[in-house]
Amino acid sequence: FLNNIQFELWKNCTNGCDFCFNKGLPLSSKEDKIRILKEVRYRLVRLNYDYYDKIGFIGGELFGNQLEDEDVFREFYKLFELCIYLLQDKKINQINFTSNLLAEDNSKMYQILDLIKLSGLLNRFELCTSWDSKYRFHTIEKESIWHNNMLYIKNNYPDLQRHIEILPT
Repeated sequence: FLNNIQFELWKNCTNGCDFCFNKGLPLSSKEDKIRILKEVRYRLVRLNYDYYDKIGFIGGELFGNQLEDEDVFREFYKLFELCIYLLQDKKINQINFTSNLLAEDNSKMYQILDLIKLSGLLNRFELCTSWDSKYRFHTIEKESIWHNNMLYIKNNYPDLQRHIEILPT
């Protein structure tokens, strides 16, 4: 039993964390993002769920400027609609996704969280993030953005599981 399958949707973000092995890669094109999102949905529909009970999504960064294009966001939204269906159909038990929570505009992430909240399955989703004052938060302002985003999520989506990795630096 393998338990967890994880998809890396794109390899880049704009934060530039010092420890990132994908640092400096160009942002994926709109066409690449749409192709990847469709491919992941295709694979999820055909996956043998006898082997998996958790699905994870990582980036680079999944949200922020990655979803600026409405066509990309529409495909991303469809992916999470499928995840909700898989949970409702009891094919899987949990979905986790990663964000550095450093985007100043997280409106697209909040639209996804609203979708999940409306499904009544928010407690079966887990947001994974990390806190690293030396290598992720290059400025006090960046650290403040992270704290504000985490507080907003805690207050507006209290049933969402939150997993924070703390990197002592």
